[in-house]
Amino acid sequence: MGRALFILILLATAIPSAIAQDPNLDKLEMWHDQGHYRLVLRKSKKLIKEPEYAQHPLPYLWKALSTSELGLNKPRKFT
Repeated sequence: MGRALFILILLATAIPSAIAQDPNLDKLEMWHDQGHYRLVLRKSKKLIKEPEYAQHPLPYLWKALSTSELGLNKPRKFT
């Protein structure tokens, strides 16, 4: 009984960590929420160049969102 309980606990902790989200993409989201748009833009461009992220939509999403935020925060000069 104790051995089966141990195996059950081991599986319960191992499975969620195996299917967890990618930490690089989580960092992009965290930095964007904190307002570090230049950092998000730079890191998302770097991730897009890597083959495993080239077809993933989230780096492109964070790149577009940070670009739009940087454009909105730019001071406007009226002549």
